[in-house]
Amino acid sequence: MAQGVPSGVLKYDKQGRTGMADDKWANPQRMWDERFAQVEPVYGAKPNAYLRAQVHRLFPGCAVLVPGDGYGRNGIWLAGQGFRVSTVNLSSVGVERAHKAAHAAGLTMRIEEADLDEGRLHKGRAAVVHGVFRKH
Repeated sequence: MAQGVPSGVLKYDKQGRTGMADDKWANPQRMWDERFAQVEPVYGAKPNAYLRAQVHRLFPGCAVLVPGDGYGRNGIWLAGQGFRVSTVNLSSVGVERAHKAAHAAGLTMRIEEADLDEGRLHKGRAAVVHGVFRKH
């Protein structure tokens, strides 16, 4: 926590960007690893509601890239629907959980650990990119 600033109060850096006083984004990989290490899936086991509602718009079997897929709930669901899925996530804990869940479900998909802020993105083509949460 920033000295003299209550927890949860916004502060501004020299560039005018805001952040929490106890800046959880100072080390995003550690923050996501801690979040995804929880026993219960932090965002639940079901895919994102918007994704479920819009999946009918996708061509059957098309390639889908899911950046920031955490423990794989959206990518695994898409692979189960017959799409060719690649997921990318910063958290090694999330990536490991996604690998285990995909294997347990008998699904084949590409799951990568990468920091998208460093420009290291999956090499390949995708007809669709589905992103639910992205912290800039």
